[in-house]
Amino acid sequence: DKVHIFAPLTEDIEPYYYEYYGSKDKSIEVGQILRKFDNVDEKGFFTMAASDGLIKNETLSLVRQRYFLKVEGDNAPMNIAPNFKLGMNVKNMTHFSTTKDAVIFPEKMVEVVRTKDINGSEGLLLEDVLLTAGMRWTDNNQFNIIGRDDAKVEITLEEMLDSYIVDDGNIVVLYQGESEIMKDILRIEKK
Repeated sequence: DKVHIFAPLTEDIEPYYYEYYGSKDKSIEVGQILRKFDNVDEKGFFTMAASDGLIKNETLSLVRQRYFLKVEGDNAPMNIAPNFKLGMNVKNMTHFSTTKDAVIFPEKMVEVVRTKDINGSEGLLLEDVLLTAGMRWTDNNQFNIIGRDDAKVEITLEEMLDSYIVDDGNIVVLYQGESEIMKDILRIEKK
């Protein structure tokens, strides 16, 4: 029902520097991310997807503690944990999800969705982003776009089908066609 952008969602979480093949890379504990979601189904799965098509499910009880997402360095974003056999990682993640929430990494999502040049930047087709992250809708659904500053824009299904997001490094911008709709988005919610 909600697709979050990773960077603004996790900006207030203290990173853990995880050692991976000799380099210490910034990582975020999954349990701290899960606490930000309104509704986590304890019997559900934590699903991770990579840009090469690999999908892996873990139980939520397994990922709640001492399970991290490495967000810098080689193969990032990637899942990692102390009791994890290296080589069993989901590397170059496009997104991860629970039953109700998904979180995307736009810099990797760009590798698997349709794109369009928007003012010299690569725009990701919002329909593809939402479908790839697992959101489904009906013909009468509408969507709320929520900004990092809690601003809210409502869009129809038809408008969503002509919308793009552009990863501008520190912020993600929503466009409809060539027109900027919201500058710094945090998440997209299905109404």
